[in-house]
Amino acid sequence: MAYIRKRGSNWEAMVRKNEFRITRTFDTELEARAWAADIELQILRGTYSDPKKLCDSMKFSDLLQRYAEKVTPTKKGARQELSRIKGLQKQGWIRKPIAKLCVSDFSDYKVQRVKQISNSTLNRELALLSVVLNHARREWGMDVKNFVLDIKKPKENSARKRIFSEEELDFLSDAVAKSRSESFKLYFHIALTTGFRKSEILALRTKHINLQEGTVFLPMTKNGESRVAPIGAKAREVFETVSDKKLDELFGYEGSDPFKKAWYAAISRAINAYIENCEKNNVRPRTDFLQDVRFHDLRHHAFTKIAKVVKGYNELSLITGHKSPQMIGRYVHLTPAQVALDMP
Repeated sequence: MAYIRKRGSNWEAMVRKNEFRITRTFDTELEARAWAADIELQILRGTYSDPKKLCDSMKFSDLLQRYAEKVTPTKKGARQELSRIKGLQKQGWIRKPIAKLCVSDFSDYKVQRVKQISNSTLNRELALLSVVLNHARREWGMDVKNFVLDIKKPKENSARKRIFSEEELDFLSDAVAKSRSESFKLYFHIALTTGFRKSEILALRTKHINLQEGTVFLPMTKNGESRVAPIGAKAREVFETVSDKKLDELFGYEGSDPFKKAWYAAISRAINAYIENCEKNNVRPRTDFLQDVRFHDLRHHAFTKIAKVVKGYNELSLITGHKSPQMIGRYVHLTPAQVALDMP
């Protein structure tokens, strides 16, 4: 039998049937009644599994798999999260029964992983483990403790400030021009002139480009919202080169980085061309030339260039899509000397 009662601002549902005594709290009475009816039906059919008893037999790896199958597919970043879960399941301690987990498992894992990956990547893994444990307790009624909350998170690495020098960009642009992939060339130049993210570029379609107004519609951004971004003259020139083609045919790839090989091949060609040029002119090559660069650095480079012309925060936020000056500051890297040039 189900009992529904209001407790404070929430509704508590209690199901008492056979040997089961199950209680959960909900935001609305409708949710409470629907849950109680479903639990009663499961008990009658003999399909109900007591979440608390599950903790004694279920391994943590099985819980991660259940989360991956039932929750991860509903998220925008499902592909990345699924990949992270698969990586976590390779860890030996993940196969322990949930009931035997302790804080030292998570603490030891942190100490081990911090030697292998960056602090920011480790924090994302810990955050995922925390989310899974919270979901199991709140949504599935499992008697689990979130030990992630009991350990100290490693300090995040400093934000990247890598932008390209004009010399680096000249050699890199020449190397990209020699690529066999027309799609990759377009991909590169859109990133360089707009600062759009990889996912935003790959999601572009012909219907999203309005050259007359100088805007591009981005149907899905990192924060899960769509937006209309203004583009400058150089970006318009790039999009005009595909006016007789369809972006639908050039992009539409699945995967987080379909041009990864083409990008690193271009970097390699650019470095080799730079060294040859230095030898030809009897100049010592720079040891930091195109070192420690990522495709995402084009986003930093583009916004830094744009910020030299567009000064206001409101205007910059329309271009970058960021909602705070702090986030814009993570991508705009003007030097004091550059700012001094614009001062009266």
